[in-house]
Amino acid sequence: MFYDLLAILICIIILIIYLNTKKYYSVQGLLIAILCVLLIVFKSKEILINLNFNKILLPVIIFTIISILLLIYLGYKSNSLRIPKWFFPLLFIYLFFGIGQQILYQSIFHNSINNLLNNQILSVFLTSLFILAFHIDKKHYFSKQFKLMIFPAIFWSIMFAIQPNVILLGTSHGILASVYYIFIHGKNIIKEKF
Repeated sequence: MFYDLLAILICIIILIIYLNTKKYYSVQGLLIAILCVLLIVFKSKEILINLNFNKILLPVIIFTIISILLLIYLGYKSNSLRIPKWFFPLLFIYLFFGIGQQILYQSIFHNSINNLLNNQILSVFLTSLFILAFHIDKKHYFSKQFKLMIFPAIFWSIMFAIQPNVILLGTSHGILASVYYIFIHGKNIIKEKF
């Protein structure tokens, strides 16, 4: 119980630091990395890198494809359907970020909440809120990114509750984040954040 409370507290501290970080290559970025490593070390037994994904593979693939099509459609409507030269580096980076974020959101936060509450539905709800909190824009709290993340946050949390596979969910997250930053955000997020 103590380690679960501590993990939740560290996750919330990471969230607060993240929301106040402009660049990943900064003191705040280093602090986030250190706290994530600390969490991974002391919660390593609970980090579920389950390579079995037979129950969730098809729903995640369908969800990811539909979401990509939606993002492409929104990009088309806003006249920003260009694939920049930084697409593949971004995709590569965000595949790792997506898996890392799913480890934080699901394997650590979700499992810690569920260990404390022993209520999968409430754990899914709170994890979805936690994921959404990482996508709040301080200038526009309910930004386009936040609105577009509502359903994925809920979906990924439910899929994790059904079958805890952070690699599959993180890959979906990384692909969708890359497509979002290219077609919706439109600016080079690598230059903005790194």
